[in-house]
Amino acid sequence: MRNQIKKITLALLIIVGIGCKAQTVISLTDYEKCLTERINEPTKQCLRDSDNTYLKDVDHRLDSFVGTWTGKYQNKTFKLQLIKKIKFGKETPKADRLIGKMKITISGKEVLNTFNLPEYKAIPYGFNFESGGYVMMFDGGDCQDFGDIYLRIDPKNPNKVRMAYAKYIGFCRDKENYDYLIPTVILTREK
Repeated sequence: MRNQIKKITLALLIIVGIGCKAQTVISLTDYEKCLTERINEPTKQCLRDSDNTYLKDVDHRLDSFVGTWTGKYQNKTFKLQLIKKIKFGKETPKADRLIGKMKITISGKEVLNTFNLPEYKAIPYGFNFESGGYVMMFDGGDCQDFGDIYLRIDPKNPNKVRMAYAKYIGFCRDKENYDYLIPTVILTREK
């Protein structure tokens, strides 16, 4: 009887062990390097099993972006709050990422405010590091004003960040006269 219990216990442990997969942790820095290498090697795989992969900020690079940033460009005023989230998102792989809350006013009139959106609908929404900067997805709603925001901390002044916008081509009835929400602008960290 005792021998049978040992065999059953061993069989259960083997079955459970086979069914469990260890989580693969990849640093955001290594993931950035892989994505850069993939430009020249299109078949290179950066994630083997995205369901069991965790992109972790082991170097704490996201920390330098956390905070509230403000700036002006012509008649536009920007307020961008960045928050670091750990293992965040419904998609795979899970990743440490920044989520943002943004407010834009034009000539004093508020045209975008995402401060009240739930975290899972954050605009902008962090994606990954690319060429030393951080990429976030943005959707302004109007005229299919969506694309990627590129954030790069000034190496000489960590309280300044350059925010540039790469728009995706979308449908807009009055494209010639539409003023996209985000220009390239320098934002300053609030104290």
